[in-house]
Amino acid sequence: MAESLPASRDIDRMRKELEKVSKELEAVNKNVDQVGKNVEEVDRKVARSNATQLGALAAALAAESDVKQELLLYAAGMSLDDIAKAVSKSKNAVKVTLSRAGMTKRPKKGSSGG
Repeated sequence: MAESLPASRDIDRMRKELEKVSKELEAVNKNVDQVGKNVEEVDRKVARSNATQLGALAAALAAESDVKQELLLYAAGMSLDDIAKAVSKSKNAVKVTLSRAGMTKRPKKGSSGG
């Protein structure tokens, strides 16, 4: 019986430490989740900023040439949705412009084009 009391105390101490560690782990997991959400938000803002800058560049280039903004943006790899927003047109109008210019399909990555 004398040995079971210290063993019981050790078990209680370990249980309390495990509970403490579990709570700390839960707090860390919540922080990781929040950081992940923050990173996603920053990624969205960066993508939007890049799209805006690309739109401004396309507008400048289009103003100095006969090439429509939509074609420049599409050639630069911008999505149809982003192009539509950048040029203030519907996605369908952008598709029509691209189709008329023969730019409805992007080249496959890795193809040499010649």
